[in-house]
Amino acid sequence: MERFFLRLRFDGGRKIASTPASERAEGLDLFWRGYVWGPDAAPASGSFGVTGILARAYRCFGEDFPRRIEGAFAAVVIDSARATAVLAHDELALESLFYAPYNDELIVATHLLDIIRATGVGELDETYISDYLAHGWHFGDRTPYSHVRRLRAGETVVWRGGGLKRVGAWTLDSVAPLRLTDERDYETLFRGAIARGRHGRNPSTLRRCSNR
Repeated sequence: MERFFLRLRFDGGRKIASTPASERAEGLDLFWRGYVWGPDAAPASGSFGVTGILARAYRCFGEDFPRRIEGAFAAVVIDSARATAVLAHDELALESLFYAPYNDELIVATHLLDIIRATGVGELDETYISDYLAHGWHFGDRTPYSHVRRLRAGETVVWRGGGLKRVGAWTLDSVAPLRLTDERDYETLFRGAIARGRHGRNPSTLRRCSNR
């Protein structure tokens, strides 16, 4: 999907108004932008493409699924059976995703102005504007509009029961420093990390795991 916009409400069931329509897999509604790595370190395609990988990863690992796949993506997974929507980002946030609770709905879009067209401008966020004027950027989840938030790099947000909950955000602070005396040890660690990453995030692992 190059662009998507959705309004979601759980009211004795799920009500989704979206452009384009959601993609369906494993009983889930999915919206996504970007790419996810498939088998043999190639971008996902075919019958087990991006939609299938995202759906299977969610079924296997729940809200922690973004840590189990690789790529540059922004995704929304809607689990109607649990009246839950999960908004997820990769660790670098190369694809933008914005969201706003609005009345009894959650509005999500890849483009900020699509949300503003639906909700109106509302109040401006003075903190964001001050940061932008002072530094030329804002490092955080704020936007120029106080009611709209940006999904941060590596962040996962869950919308359930009309409430939002952040369940994780990856930062460089979580990476422990390395203190090795022999340069060859760095190569050994690097090769080990690649091996663990391919085993833990490869879609073949997702195929084998049991559904929750």
